[in-house]
Amino acid sequence: MKAAFVFLMVFVVYGCTSLRPIELSPLDLQAKIVEENIIQIGDEVKLVTSNGIHHEFTIESISSSVIKGKNTEVLVKDIVAIETREFSGGKTSLLVGGSFLTLWIFIAAIPAVVVL
Repeated sequence: MKAAFVFLMVFVVYGCTSLRPIELSPLDLQAKIVEENIIQIGDEVKLVTSNGIHHEFTIESISSSVIKGKNTEVLVKDIVAIETREFSGGKTSLLVGGSFLTLWIFIAAIPAVVVL
């Protein structure tokens, strides 16, 4: 039961994140990565490079020319699109509330099943 609860909580927290695209032209995007820190170490990102390759990873380091993740290295000058993973409080509230309501209904139904 404890393991199921932990699994549910991990699912809820991860399930309540979504990828948010950063809507900029490739040149503006590349400039903002370097100048304004629109992404940071630890962010989960999905990048698309000029050759059409999609990269999805957690950022481990950022320099003015390279973004690195585990076993991944992308040149800033090659990035044409980027999405960052963000937490959604509203989605979390709905998912947690729905999960507890389902669990409550399930627990309430157990005595009826046991009596039969």
